[in-house]
Amino acid sequence: MSHRNIIKQLQSKGFHISSKNKQHFSEEELDSYYAGALEYWKEFCSNIHIHGPEGALLHKHLLNLPNDPRYRWAFYRR
Repeated sequence: MSHRNIIKQLQSKGFHISSKNKQHFSEEELDSYYAGALEYWKEFCSNIHIHGPEGALLHKHLLNLPNDPRYRWAFYRR
């Protein structure tokens, strides 16, 4: 997927993409992100198909990634 396609997909989901270099996100931006992070992850994973005997297991691990302590920060606000 190209950079342009990624931007278009994010914009279609309601994200505002700006070329400005921000130092931080506003509370509203963080609230908006975390409100949809899990649902977006599930949708993202639904578009991934892993071929091979371990495909189902790997897909299950992808879906469970938000529960991994190393990655919880990306899905749940502290």
